[in-house]
Amino acid sequence: MWVDSSNGIANAPKIIINARAIKHGLILGAHADRFGKPGLATVAELTGLLDWSKTQQDAGRVKVLTLEQFAIAQYGSL
Repeated sequence: MWVDSSNGIANAPKIIINARAIKHGLILGAHADRFGKPGLATVAELTGLLDWSKTQQDAGRVKVLTLEQFAIAQYGSL
């Protein structure tokens, strides 16, 4: 899921929660040079999403992985 846009950032928590409900993972992606441009997400919006993700992980509701960890994760194991 791309989070370059404000819509992508705004929709991310719902999509993450839905993926969690069916025990799926997803990859969040973005192009660093696009943040802050007109019509695209801001660094503050990205920071908010990352902070939300951290609180979800701390509460045991999601597991945040690096791309390398995601590549070798076993389906349904997290």
